[in-house]
Amino acid sequence: MFVERIKEIKSNTELEVVSMNDAPEVVCINNFFSPLDITYLLNIIPQFTDSISDNQLESYRLSPYIQDVVKSTCLNVAKITGHSLQNLNYINMYEIESGNSMAIKGFSLPKIQESTVATSPNGNIEAIGVLALTKTPLKLCGVPITAEAGTLSLVKTVDVDPEVCNNTTLECYTSEEDVCFVTFKFTENPRELIYET
Repeated sequence: MFVERIKEIKSNTELEVVSMNDAPEVVCINNFFSPLDITYLLNIIPQFTDSISDNQLESYRLSPYIQDVVKSTCLNVAKITGHSLQNLNYINMYEIESGNSMAIKGFSLPKIQESTVATSPNGNIEAIGVLALTKTPLKLCGVPITAEAGTLSLVKTVDVDPEVCNNTTLECYTSEEDVCFVTFKFTENPRELIYET
């Protein structure tokens, strides 16, 4: 999925795309976000949703349509993966204090009513993106990556055997520094509008 798009991405932009792994397919785009973009996103996301605290972890969950810059970022990630914005579930920003870790498990998402007018994207997760807002050591489906701030890492999950990576799509381990990143999950079934009859 990504390999076919790398040539197109390189020909149309100045993005630096690096292939990290073939099976599962993992790529990194090292200069996807500028320092100014990062600062803006760190400031804007907490304004639209309350954080959920869990020990040494803060998380923020919001719609990809919530604000113009957020939507534009989501559209750019969707374009690279070859998916529609309608297949992008809620995005999540995680802040993890130094010396802690987190893991996200599961290769599918349930169908829920995310608003009065739509149900969520659902089914098997076909691609996951992680946008590092700080230097972030992580594993995507078992593939280790040290992403510098501004790096977008992508994994094609559609062909991954969950048993190979202990059903874990993303792991992050901090050391001396706090880390912050945003996740994007694209599913097989798109968001559906609810029509009153």
